[in-house]
Amino acid sequence: MTRRRASSTAGPSSSRSGDFAAAFQFYRRVIGFDDPAITAAALLGAGQARYRFDDEAGAVATWESILELPETPSTYPAWREIAAARVRDGDLQGAIAAYREAERRAPPEDKAGDRDAARLAREGDRQRPGVAARTSPAAAARSCRS
Repeated sequence: MTRRRASSTAGPSSSRSGDFAAAFQFYRRVIGFDDPAITAAALLGAGQARYRFDDEAGAVATWESILELPETPSTYPAWREIAAARVRDGDLQGAIAAYREAERRAPPEDKAGDRDAARLAREGDRQRPGVAARTSPAAAARSCRS
């Protein structure tokens, strides 16, 4: 596969249109490309497609494989996805650790959001030990207020 084809928008445009099967097939073909940034981007997209197929374990494993590559622009969103999955799984301490990793890599405009998500996870952990929302940091925060 050529660099141009690997860098194409075929996968993202399929995801945006809701055709996650086509997006997953595209990303699967790109995984293993000799440029770690392209491989990481494909892994990120493949993980998102797997998540849409209700394969959370497969999605998390895919996102975690990004962390084995050299640092790329996809490392930050991979940590965010892993953190959100840990919140959904009720692992608030793991979510806090993942949000901290994400925050270290976040572009300036996203840093406040990562700090807020980690804070909400900590508050939820103190207020309701062992109980977490299964959807998102925002849902975790709402459940802590009730």
